Amino acid sequence: MDQSSEHSSTSNETAYKIAAWLEEHGGENVRALDISQQSGFADSFVLVSAPGVGRLRGLYRRAHEIVAELGLDPRQSHKRDDDSGWLLLDCGSIIVHIMLEELRSFYELEKLWFDAPIIYPADAGSDYSG
Repeated sequence: MDQSSEHSSTSNETAYKIAAWLEEHGGENVRALDISQQSGFADSFVLVSAPGVGRLRGLYRRAHEIVAELGLDPRQSHKRDDDSGWLLLDCGSIIVHIMLEELRSFYELEKLWFDAPIIYPADAGSDYSG
C-alpha cells in the first residue's frame, strides 16, 4: 500500500468513527464518503442533517468533542455562522458538514460526489466496519 492510500484509509476509518458517533448523538441521514480519488483538498466528507437550529448547534459542539477525542485539530480559518444552516468542521483530510435538512436536500452533496465510495453507513455498500 503506498503512502497516500494508507493516509486515505486512516482518514476513512476516522471518518467512519465520526459519522457513527454523530448518528449515536442525534444526527440524521448520516453519510461518510471517500473523496480521496476525486479531490485534492480532502480524503473524506462526513455529512449529517439536523431537523432544527438547536440540533445543528448541538451536533456542531458534539463534532468538536469527537474530533478532539480522535486527536484531530480542526482548522478555524472562518467565522461560524449558525444562521446559515450549514456548519463546517474542517479537520484537514476530513471535512464534516452539518446541515439543516432543507439545505441538505437543496445542495445534494451526495449527488455532486456521486462516484465517491460510501464509508458510512456500512449497509450502504461500505467496506468499513469501524
